[in-house]
Amino acid sequence: MRVLLLILGLLLLGGGGAGTWWFGVRGEPVPFLGGAEAAEGKEASEPAQSAFVELKPISFPVMHEGQVGRLMTVVVSLEVQGKTPQASVAAVRPRLRDALLSELHALYALEFVREREDNLAFVKKRLLGAARKVLGRRVNALYVQSVGHRRTAAGS
Repeated sequence: MRVLLLILGLLLLGGGGAGTWWFGVRGEPVPFLGGAEAAEGKEASEPAQSAFVELKPISFPVMHEGQVGRLMTVVVSLEVQGKTPQASVAAVRPRLRDALLSELHALYALEFVREREDNLAFVKKRLLGAARKVLGRRVNALYVQSVGHRRTAAGS
């Protein structure tokens, strides 16, 4: 009986971990909670006006084993819908930079993001989600214009 309870507990724990990875780290939408695109299949009555808003470069340290391994700089542009996209971004610029910086710190704390070279699509998806939390669905897309990094003395 104890063995069955132990096996059941391990299965539940494994399922919870897999669910957390699938919906949390990967960022997949949860279908039954309205995470899927509600607008799919519906046509817009008129084309929305959008413009690109370039943000100032975001610099952040990438930590490894308690040391700063490298310094990264990311330059992004947002495609924002609306009549005054520059003004709507300017109104929330500090919150937007904080959300993007927090997301970058969280992502690059993960070893599989830090060590892989092909992670740009994943990082863009997560940054787009962070921008949409601040600006809403007005953000059509996020474009990474440049990514730069340099190793520090501790990271060599």
